[in-house]
Amino acid sequence: MVKIKKTIYIAIFVSLASQIRFNFITDGFIIAMSVAVMAIFIYCYEDLSPRYVAFCSGIFSPLIRLLFMVLEGGQPGLTAILVIPDMAFFFTYGIFYTLVYKYIIRAPKDIRNFPYVIFLCDFLSNIAELFTRSLIQGYLVIAAHTVISLVIVAFCRTVLIQVILLALETYSNLLIKEEHDKEYRKLIVQASIFESELHVMEKNAAEIEDIMRQAFALYKSMEGINAPKELKDCSLDI
Repeated sequence: MVKIKKTIYIAIFVSLASQIRFNFITDGFIIAMSVAVMAIFIYCYEDLSPRYVAFCSGIFSPLIRLLFMVLEGGQPGLTAILVIPDMAFFFTYGIFYTLVYKYIIRAPKDIRNFPYVIFLCDFLSNIAELFTRSLIQGYLVIAAHTVISLVIVAFCRTVLIQVILLALETYSNLLIKEEHDKEYRKLIVQASIFESELHVMEKNAAEIEDIMRQAFALYKSMEGINAPKELKDCSLDI
């Protein structure tokens, strides 16, 4: 249940980030920050399914975009048609992300292989979105220069995401190092205190042993001079 809530919250945040956008290539096709935001969340939240995050974003993002476009005066029917390809983008992203890691990368996600995966997913998802938009509009909007533009867009977004992730990793490592340093200093202090206490205990043990030896010697001396029993018992008690 916690994972579901977290996935929905991320999808809503990604959907809001999709409002930072500009039109590109054809009407309705936008370049938005939501893709970068989603990729960063996918990398950081390893306990969540990237496919579910992408699918939920593919549901919430078009709905929120539709709401904003209607509030701006757009016709609901036409606006709904324009945002449908957004769903194709996010669904394609979620599917290819899973497939690429499972059948091509075949290794756990890390900072080295992640940019290659998101670049490929970004590019293929944009192709899927434009293809869906071509079907809706009735004419092909994909051409050679379009593909080149999508490669550039995917590359730029990947670089931006990688820079942000490297900054987050560096900051996280600094925090971990600082925490380790604190723990190390705490252990040094505790070891010093323990060593001091051990030294005191050893000193006390030596003094106690010396007192016991002297008391026993006193007892033997009292036996030799036939001292009163009370004095001999007192020396034994010591």
